[in-house]
Amino acid sequence: MPYDTSFPSHLSIDLNHAGASPSSICRDLIKEGVTSSTEIKFYRGKTLCFVSPTTVGAWAAIRAVESENGQHMRFVKTS
Repeated sequence: MPYDTSFPSHLSIDLNHAGASPSSICRDLIKEGVTSSTEIKFYRGKTLCFVSPTTVGAWAAIRAVESENGQHMRFVKTS
């Protein structure tokens, strides 16, 4: 897996190179042993994608639903 998990108290991932969605990445990280309480930030290059810091577990518990009829993409809880 291409994610650096050597600093488990905080992770930063560049989505330009990740090849997956934040939710999918976080589910994979948990499978690899990263704790769900680990803070994670996502970037595109040097630009922070989501302003509020959140945890790996919070991202793992949601999935993105693509836009329909001109609406914005939204996040929903996984079932």
